[in-house]
Amino acid sequence: SRAQRQLAEDDASGAFSSWLAAFAFTFPNEKFVLQYARIQVELSGLCTNTRIGKVDSELDVEAAQLAVDVNDVEFDCALSWMVEDYYGNRAVGDARANVSQSSAQAAVAIDVDDELRPPLPREVRLTNCAMNLIVQELAFSGGNFASILNAASVAIRKELGRSLNTASCKQATKALTHFS
Repeated sequence: SRAQRQLAEDDASGAFSSWLAAFAFTFPNEKFVLQYARIQVELSGLCTNTRIGKVDSELDVEAAQLAVDVNDVEFDCALSWMVEDYYGNRAVGDARANVSQSSAQAAVAIDVDDELRPPLPREVRLTNCAMNLIVQELAFSGGNFASILNAASVAIRKELGRSLNTASCKQATKALTHFS
């Protein structure tokens, strides 16, 4: 019945939401320079508590590919930072970031061995990965440079978003490569 299908979909959605909340990925060591402040910023950390508002997908049977659009992506990151200024002074501390109002698009391609009976996948790979991750909140703590970093937060959020876009596609591609 329709009510039973809805309950099954709700259960699947709840299980997927729970899996996403427990999913964690590392943000590898990223360095960038804030020219106007004459400092080099290094960030690394762990992102968790992923939430997704909507997933749209389209299956292309001929190409053995599933195109996926994910909207309202949100997750939190616990970061460590290190700053070095123009004179070689260094400081370290922690930061927290929230990514929200974001989206991702990708295609999952499946290479099928048609000679096997039944035909089975040889490889699963991520193609056409594009992320639009927006760091909405970023707060630094610890060390004398924390107040400078908080003042430069808008510029750092943009750099962090660019880095997260690249890192997320790389990690998703790597995860699927290890999966297949």
